[in-house]
Amino acid sequence: MQKILILISLFFFISCQSSKQHSEIPKIWLGIVNYDSGWIKERGEYNSNYKPHRARIGVWEEFYEKLKIKAKGKYESDFFVQCCIGGPCDMYYSYKVGEWVYYHTNGQIKAKGVFRIRRKKIETSCEGGDYIKAGVVTDAWVFFDENGNKTSPNQEFIREIEESSFIIDWGT
Repeated sequence: MQKILILISLFFFISCQSSKQHSEIPKIWLGIVNYDSGWIKERGEYNSNYKPHRARIGVWEEFYEKLKIKAKGKYESDFFVQCCIGGPCDMYYSYKVGEWVYYHTNGQIKAKGVFRIRRKKIETSCEGGDYIKAGVVTDAWVFFDENGNKTSPNQEFIREIEESSFIIDWGT
C-alpha cells in the first residue's frame, strides 16, 4: 500500500509542470507607402501579429509629394469576418481614432478634429456582410482656409475624410 501511495505521489509530482504566464508584446515594423514617383506617401507602424495583413497601429503621417505633410493621427486595428474557402476567417483592417490634423499644401492647418467612431456596414463574401469601425466628422471639427482663417466645412472634403477613416490593406 505504501509503495502504491509513493508511486501515485511520484506520478503527480512528475506530471505537474509550472506554466509561465507571459503577455505577448506586439511586434512592430515600419510601414512606408510610396507614390509612383518614389516620394513617401504615408509612414507609420504595422502590427506584425496580424500578418499577412498590414494592420496599422499608432501614429501615421500622410504626405503630399515632396514630403509636404498632408495629415497626421493615430490608427487602431480590428477585424471583420470574411467567408474563406475553409469557412469564416478574420480579415484585419485599421481605422483612424482620436485627433487628426489635415494640412493644406502650403503647410497651414486645413482641418482638425477628433473622430467619433461608428459601426459601418460593409459587403463581404459572407451573406449579409459585416460591420467595421469607421470615423465620423462631428460639428466639433474646425476647418481653416489656406491663410489660417476659420472657414465653413467643405462637404466634399468631409466626405473624403470619412471615406479614408478606415483602410483594409491586404499586403503583398
